[in-house]
Amino acid sequence: MNILDTRITKAKIKDGQLHVEIEGTETDTERKTTLRSLDGYHPDLQAAFDACVPHVREILGWPDHLYAGELIVTGVSWSHSENTGVDGAVMVCQAKLPEGTCNSPFCFNTPHLPFDQYAEDGQQPTMPGDAIGALNALRREVQAYLEGKRAQGGLFDRVEKRFGIPEHAARNAA
Repeated sequence: MNILDTRITKAKIKDGQLHVEIEGTETDTERKTTLRSLDGYHPDLQAAFDACVPHVREILGWPDHLYAGELIVTGVSWSHSENTGVDGAVMVCQAKLPEGTCNSPFCFNTPHLPFDQYAEDGQQPTMPGDAIGALNALRREVQAYLEGKRAQGGLFDRVEKRFGIPEHAARNAA
């Protein structure tokens, strides 16, 4: 299965590693693949996760002072309706609780929200437009990771510099 012909369904950061689930179809077989980073990820990826935090507050109707500076997005699960072509997402979050209450963070998910109505006359809540932009930017950063963007620079750039193998040849062989 070619990574470039797949759809990212989940991305999360756990213990300093990026975990990614991708789905794709090869001939008549649907495949789900899970990848885990071993060599770190680019700071742009963390910034993309962080850019989702204000949208969590908006979706939940939380004021800025609630868990100020203590709220993080640790993961996103994306969905895609084959019937309507509508994407959606749920964000996985953690908030540090006040000292003395608990050593573990408060873990929660946003509600799943579609990016658009499933039907023309639909009236259900949808993902706010700015949140869609942030989630798409995050998905692009995850895709960039899959294509070689790492903490220490581009994976395929390093192969070319170290071994003299042209970047396009390394990408095609991957």
